[in-house]
Amino acid sequence: MPREEVLRCLQISSFSRQEIENSFVMVTKWTAHTDAQDAANGTTAACNEGKSFSTDNKAVEGLQRLVEIDKEVVTALLKSSSASKLTLEDYEANLRTYAGRLDSRIYPIAVSFAATGASIGIIIPCMPLLIQLLHIPSSQFGLVVSAFGLSKLIGNIPAAYLVDRYGRKLAMNAGLGLVSVGIGGISAALLPGFGWPWLIACRFFTGLGVANFMAGSFMYVNDISTTLNRSRSMAPIMAGFQAGMALGPAIGGVLIDQVGIANTYATVGVLCGSLGL
Repeated sequence: MPREEVLRCLQISSFSRQEIENSFVMVTKWTAHTDAQDAANGTTAACNEGKSFSTDNKAVEGLQRLVEIDKEVVTALLKSSSASKLTLEDYEANLRTYAGRLDSRIYPIAVSFAATGASIGIIIPCMPLLIQLLHIPSSQFGLVVSAFGLSKLIGNIPAAYLVDRYGRKLAMNAGLGLVSVGIGGISAALLPGFGWPWLIACRFFTGLGVANFMAGSFMYVNDISTTLNRSRSMAPIMAGFQAGMALGPAIGGVLIDQVGIANTYATVGVLCGSLGL
């Protein structure tokens, strides 16, 4: 069972002293027997005895589901520091240890951020060469650079709506898809009939993609983290992004020498799309 659901069953959100005390009373009544299955069978009776701490049938059902699905978590939460009966201090320490660990689902998101940062970093050495080949004046180059930031700014509001309405995963995948189209499409800028207007459009799509991807990712990390580890949960994804940005230009330089500018953009675009898939 995901940790956020476990904490919901335990009626813990802010880890305040009152919440922990109420949860302790609820869990100790609920697991009065040493055998987990006996505790599950006696859940309804135990909660009926403890009307002072819970009269919500949904909470009772959630507690029983927790015992039936994740007995290891219950065992860890009820671990005593001595042979004596579990104390509130033991329960609080066990709960904070359990809730303070980083969720393993953070790391795939960190890899995605590293790949996104690398995709942005790779095109840094490509852009000056592309400007020379297209003979773009400074004024138009300014528009190319601003298109990314402007679309990222504009895209934040619809991205937030997309995340709330359709979920985190769709926003992340849609974002990577737009980044794939935006970066991969730049490879066509060297073809006749495209030029700098096409380059601006591709940068605009890339900015929209980054806005959607980051909105979905940050909200997802917020969902699977707790108030005890939220800052530490953000650290791996930001470290991944900065690592990608740092390595990207070096990778881009090698790709330009090996496959050329157009193929470099196309390769990065395909990699971003593959990551989304």
